Amino acid sequence: LDRDQTALSRDYTLNLSGSRYFRERSPIRDHAELDQRMRAGEISLALEIPPGFARDLRRGAPVTLGAWIDGAMPARAETVRGYVQGMHAHWLATLARQAGGGATAAPATIETRFRYNPDVKSLTAMVPAVIPLLLMMIPAMLTALSVVREKELGSIVNLYVTPVTRLEF
Repeated sequence: LDRDQTALSRDYTLNLSGSRYFRERSPIRDHAELDQRMRAGEISLALEIPPGFARDLRRGAPVTLGAWIDGAMPARAETVRGYVQGMHAHWLATLARQAGGGATAAPATIETRFRYNPDVKSLTAMVPAVIPLLLMMIPAMLTALSVVREKELGSIVNLYVTPVTRLEF
């Protein structure tokens, strides 16, 4: 969501989209589209570049970028956040080197917001995954327990002495 539309803001987005970690999608026009595309699962990261980004960066004024991350899968969300922060720091260092300066304080910061799981808690992602696991494991355990019980009672011997083959059984 590039609200600045300058060469510097395009350079910033190209820095992320040119990496092997992210694939660029078509630009976002407004917050409603951002929300709709994130809900549809089309994107898991959206960057919001404020108006006046390049101007404020050249003046040395503090600039805050927005990084909207889909928090539905907490592990992936944390990984995305780490990549974005690392690439942001690398872009700032490259910009400082090109300007002829050394390591300076970061003139631009990233404000990260997780959508659909703002606290990035694993519980909300784990509970739905446990239900299919239980549906797979409980029948197998009950089958094993019933065979063991039949063996304890001795009624499985009747099955062993029948004249059927394994395939017929």
